[in-house]
Amino acid sequence: MKRERGWTATGAKRMAVVADDTFARPLSLWWDLVYVIVIVATIVIGYAGYGGMPQRVPIHTNAAGVVDGWADKSPLVIWFAPLTELILAAVMTGAHSAVLYARRPVDADSPVRSARRYAAMARAWSVYVLVVGVAVTAGVGMTVQLGTIGVLDLGTVGLAGTFAGMLALVGGIVVVLFYGQNGSRVDAGGADDETMPWDEDRYWYGGVIYANRDDPAVWVPKRFGVGWTVNMARPVVWVGAVILLLVVMGLPFALSALL
Repeated sequence: MKRERGWTATGAKRMAVVADDTFARPLSLWWDLVYVIVIVATIVIGYAGYGGMPQRVPIHTNAAGVVDGWADKSPLVIWFAPLTELILAAVMTGAHSAVLYARRPVDADSPVRSARRYAAMARAWSVYVLVVGVAVTAGVGMTVQLGTIGVLDLGTVGLAGTFAGMLALVGGIVVVLFYGQNGSRVDAGGADDETMPWDEDRYWYGGVIYANRDDPAVWVPKRFGVGWTVNMARPVVWVGAVILLLVVMGLPFALSALL
């Protein structure tokens, strides 16, 4: 399509370093220590309510809402909710890290404007990931624990999970609509033109898969759409994928051992 329409990226290769303290800054990873507070609180609630836990704990319902899975009363059952929270916290902290350490695209023709746009978007996504992560982790984990000790029924637990999912969906849509990909909707001053800042066609396969051995970045902004993707040419990406696959496959066995 570029060749057919005559789109070109011409000019010498240039680099730009932008240092401006007025740019928005994403939340640091220190904020993710909130997950520790949530997990500890869930453990405390579990042990505090252990005496009132029913002898048989409902752990699953069918499509009609009828309980069809049970676990015998045991201190190990209390750790089901914190383990779930730990997994959610690890995933959301990983997403937060991706926002912080992804490659930051800067247009050498207008470095300040492009950097300011991306900074605003990164700030918004860091806040989104933290707020949604804490809401999902605390909402799901706490309600599961309260259901375990007999304070809530499984219907309420499922409702909390649905609410957390809706919060994540609506929040993501709001960020996309207000900021766009790479901050394209942010008014950073100056007029846009139709000149492409760089041409990386040879590194993008189908426009969605990025592989560049010369790029040290693991996370890079998507070429279109929303968010970030990985550099498939980095070995750490494949190692991480294998580890994630093993965790997903082993999780059911770990949970069954607890229950």
